[in-house]
Amino acid sequence: MIWKQENLPQLSFDHPAKWFLLPGLVFQWLLYMFPARGRAAESARQARSQLMTYYYSAIFYFGVIVVIVMAVAK
Repeated sequence: MIWKQENLPQLSFDHPAKWFLLPGLVFQWLLYMFPARGRAAESARQARSQLMTYYYSAIFYFGVIVVIVMAVAK
């Protein structure tokens, strides 16, 4: 995979904290590569949005925290 071609939101990993955005970037790539039927334009817009990268990453880490809390609470 060539990073410059696959990096749709033009995200650069110039700071170590930006590596936490990787789950959102992977999710955006999946949305772009496998759009829902009739929603290719919407998928492309979301895949190019840096704001959506932050949003999807936050949802991912929130889910991870919920799973950890539920596992510890047992």
